Amino acid sequence: MIAGIFDPIYQVTTAILAACYQVTKSYSLSIALLTLVIMVLVLPLTLKSTKSMLEMQQLQPEIKKLQQQYPDMQQRNEAMMALYKEHSVSPLGGCLPMLLPMPLFIVMWRVIRGLTRACTDKLIADKPAFAGKVAGTFCPDHLGTSTKIFQDLVGRTKMMSLGFDLSKPAVQSIRDNILRGLPYVALVLLVTGSSYYQQRQVTIRNKNQPANPQQQMLLKLFPLLAGGTALFFPAGLSIYWLTQNVFRIGQNSYITRRFYREGGLGHKAQVAAAAARELADAKKGDKADKAAPKGFRAAAKELAESNASAKAARTAKPGASSKKPTPPVKPAAKPTPPKPAAKSTEVAGSNGAKPGSSRPSPQRPRPSRPAPRPKPDQK
Repeated sequence: MIAGIFDPIYQVTTAILAACYQVTKSYSLSIALLTLVIMVLVLPLTLKSTKSMLEMQQLQPEIKKLQQQYPDMQQRNEAMMALYKEHSVSPLGGCLPMLLPMPLFIVMWRVIRGLTRACTDKLIADKPAFAGKVAGTFCPDHLGTSTKIFQDLVGRTKMMSLGFDLSKPAVQSIRDNILRGLPYVALVLLVTGSSYYQQRQVTIRNKNQPANPQQQMLLKLFPLLAGGTALFFPAGLSIYWLTQNVFRIGQNSYITRRFYREGGLGHKAQVAAAAARELADAKKGDKADKAAPKGFRAAAKELAESNASAKAARTAKPGASSKKPTPPVKPAAKPTPPKPAAKSTEVAGSNGAKPGSSRPSPQRPRPSRPAPRPKPDQK
């Protein structure tokens, strides 16, 4: 039931493939030409979705402000939808480049598998176009019986092109004959290498964006996934994947020149994303600093200073002492003898010093007075 829903898509795709084969007379070139037709048709959608994704990135500072302004989820979503409507931006518009490859891969896999469908007794009995054919040979699906590619494939057991049997996976070819399987290995390596270069283009132009660990892991695994697919799926699908990668390498170069030059939409989006990150980091730092108690802040500052001193000591030149030289101790100053207090002018005058002079005069010994006599007791 589900397969019948997608039959029109398979029929249109095989019709384009049959038209390409009518011109090229080669299975490999026909698959490559069909891939180019599909990629050219999808190119406007890819450019539009890339532009939408960059516009979304350009709105990141305002989105951060709305997230901090509205703690309530419903109010925040309403404010963000109003923001998207104001700037005519679709939040799902940038998802198309990530969603398209898988459906296209499934369509091409079903088309190539349909070209090399094996005949069964039921098919031979039900369809007159397969009458007289041997079970196990090709009975192409989704193809018109009058097309050149149908007539060249029906009743055959191989789909030979450029020295490859496009109906065979690389693993099976290597298992049958190692030497004959080497071209298939080279084809798998080309698919893996082109996938890696394509992902590297995307990584380089987004180097100023925050690195998502999961996304980085997926970008590293994607070339290996493409190589594994080319290793275990029919070689005709490897031709499709290699052609798609070559086209996307040129497409990425065009997108980089158009959007990511200085002053372009991609460059503005990167600047806006960097500003949003700095704003978020600054607010996080302010909150953490305000929330920390004073004692903790002082201890953290002291620890930072001690770490800086330790780092300076480690980076000092070899042979130099890690301890700072102790400054020489200055000798204690000699105590100044206290000056005699100045006497009044009357006392100074009586001792023979000049009136008004602050210099003390040598004092003369006073004559001793006789001791007073005791008084007689009065009766």
